[in-house]
Amino acid sequence: MGGFHFYKNGMPQYPLSRYDAIVLVFSGQLVPPTDEEIRNWSQSDWLSKTLAVVQTLWFVVQAIARWVEGLPITQLEIMTLAYTSITVAMYVTWWDKPKNVSGPFRVAVKELPELVSVDEWTWYGRIFYVIAGWHDRSITLRQERRVPTFYGGGILGGDANTFGADVIALIAAMVFGAVHCAAWHCVFPSYAEKILWRVSSLAIVALPAAMLIPILLMLVESLPDWDVLDQVLPFMFALFAPVYVAARLLLLALSFTTLRSLPSEAYSALQWTLLVPHFT
Repeated sequence: MGGFHFYKNGMPQYPLSRYDAIVLVFSGQLVPPTDEEIRNWSQSDWLSKTLAVVQTLWFVVQAIARWVEGLPITQLEIMTLAYTSITVAMYVTWWDKPKNVSGPFRVAVKELPELVSVDEWTWYGRIFYVIAGWHDRSITLRQERRVPTFYGGGILGGDANTFGADVIALIAAMVFGAVHCAAWHCVFPSYAEKILWRVSSLAIVALPAAMLIPILLMLVESLPDWDVLDQVLPFMFALFAPVYVAARLLLLALSFTTLRSLPSEAYSALQWTLLVPHFT
């Protein structure tokens, strides 16, 4: 969203990290914008977000209505329902997030805080930390011209807030996978496709659950030894990621291949849903 950008002689130099901004605020050299000012820069409001969520939930209502009426739901609709759960979760967590704020907040000071060192990671380590939400640990904003896409502005190193966010993300991933299990007893063109769907659905539920266990142990027992997770989670990620990606690709392919042979009831529409006002 632009963030805080250090300017010198009227020219942009580099973005400021969260640490830099906090130090400057406490030293009185930076007066951050108010909530109202940030909202004024945003290109979105509650009405547009509400309409988007309502339209998304309308598809859920239709799917539930088909199930209640005993009409079949295709595997493609089940997959769409899974993505709907992610869409709603995204809107909930990003409800107060400003949208399309491209211009930075200019900061012109004579002295900046001392540079905080960051960790160095291999290319596959960077991929893991992007997914885990720890991407900030390998980014030095003073070497960047703009805030990187996946930079979260968090505190360097693992903390309870970071792992709490990982818990929420993994639970959302499990819910996403569980929705695919709703097609467990759907009609499939072949027995092989049914088995592939079931195994893939279980995989995208079980793998996030397996990664969730060590994080929960660390949080519940309040153990400060983050180095254990730094070693265990990347190893688990290296093992699970290829399987998870393969399972997701299989489900995507099966959602389309199963369309070649649908029961006739799949083409039946619920007439009463057409009477409810909605967008198409």
